[in-house]
Amino acid sequence: FILPKSIMGSILSILSSWIITLTVKMKLFRSGLKEKHVDMLVRSSDPAVRVHVRAHYLERKPNGGQHQNDLFIIPGFTAHADVVLSDLVWALKPNIPSGWRIVVMDLPLHNKNICNFDGKFPDFEDIKNYVWTFIEALGMGQNGVPLSLCGYSLGGNPCLRVLHEHPEKINKVVLIAPAFPETRDSNFIELGTKDPRKIHCWQSLEEVRHFGTAVAGCHKGHMMMYNAILSGMVRQRSDVYGKHEGNFFANYASAMGMLEKESTTTTTPETSSSSGSSNPLDPALLGKIRNPVLLLTGDRDACISSHKCQTLIAEAIGGDSCTVCELADTGHYGGPSDGPPDSNIFYESAPAIAKFLFR
Repeated sequence: FILPKSIMGSILSILSSWIITLTVKMKLFRSGLKEKHVDMLVRSSDPAVRVHVRAHYLERKPNGGQHQNDLFIIPGFTAHADVVLSDLVWALKPNIPSGWRIVVMDLPLHNKNICNFDGKFPDFEDIKNYVWTFIEALGMGQNGVPLSLCGYSLGGNPCLRVLHEHPEKINKVVLIAPAFPETRDSNFIELGTKDPRKIHCWQSLEEVRHFGTAVAGCHKGHMMMYNAILSGMVRQRSDVYGKHEGNFFANYASAMGMLEKESTTTTTPETSSSSGSSNPLDPALLGKIRNPVLLLTGDRDACISSHKCQTLIAEAIGGDSCTVCELADTGHYGGPSDGPPDSNIFYESAPAIAKFLFR
């Protein structure tokens, strides 16, 4: 007896989804992260209006000793905290001193935060407001406890915005392959403009396979490229976001202006304060940063340009405050070909991040 292909496909899809679910549970267990949520009021585009949201996040409480430091981690676009950034916490785990509280958020409308979707998508300023409200709602960086930020990919955008707005409340900042419209690889922008499904907004098995190699930078033998994993990713994206009209993430990216450069109206520190530029890569704003910043990029990143990041961010901040680390044979997500089957940018970044934050 042979089952029809359609039924076999459904069974394999369900099994693939289970594999993803079990993998996530394993990642949370090994990293010591616990799932939590907080209810908060977030400022909308109308300053007089506050919107109630339930924000889901992961937390690793201080391991022994007194609560002495906070680390707040922001994932990238379409990346779920439990699937992706839990790897970073696990890689850092052997070096995390006692007294460190670590929180990994999910971006607005990502993963379980989809429960807050009201038909509107946030822009970069909205995400920055969300992040800062989140930090305050969790009581991070208060009562003399130093607060450090870590942003991966698009998560680097709100990191810099928060740093510009609250420099006195931030201790250190880590930027991992920070994705701004200005730091995007030119081929990535061209590809995403023509067909967003070729980048982060994939929906089918073939599209996510292309994303894995051409955008995420995974080698052929990488665990992410196994059909069982890719099928599970497609099914889970459909389950979480598929009930909404159109391509959810394509609509999100368009509304956010993910590939559109922001205007920079200031060119010198003297004019910055008067014109109030909101572009986080404004050289005048970056030149004011005195907080220690660690910039990590992959040398074969097809999503962002390592050279642009170093030129537009590191050089503008200056060598006294910004340290640069370019990772060999590392893409936007995928790690070196001679690494473990799940090698990624977080495993490669962890030693430099641990030295920067914990020593």
